[in-house]
Amino acid sequence: MNDYEDNYELQYYFNGLENLTQFLQVVEEISAETGMSDWVMTHRGIRMAYCWQDAKAVIKGAMTEETYIVRNRLPEVG
Repeated sequence: MNDYEDNYELQYYFNGLENLTQFLQVVEEISAETGMSDWVMTHRGIRMAYCWQDAKAVIKGAMTEETYIVRNRLPEVG
């Protein structure tokens, strides 16, 4: 019997991005390439879930970064 949970974690660290919109563009590309969709992101100390519909809206300028944060913010860990 396996005593390990089937939980895995993959962390990416990005430098040089100017704002949440650029961050979401990178995450969207990784999501499209890998097929992964259940992301927990941290941007400037704020934990958020990745929502592809909201991310697309931010990238297109139809939603503000602030609205994305409010809609997708997760509780702090620890």
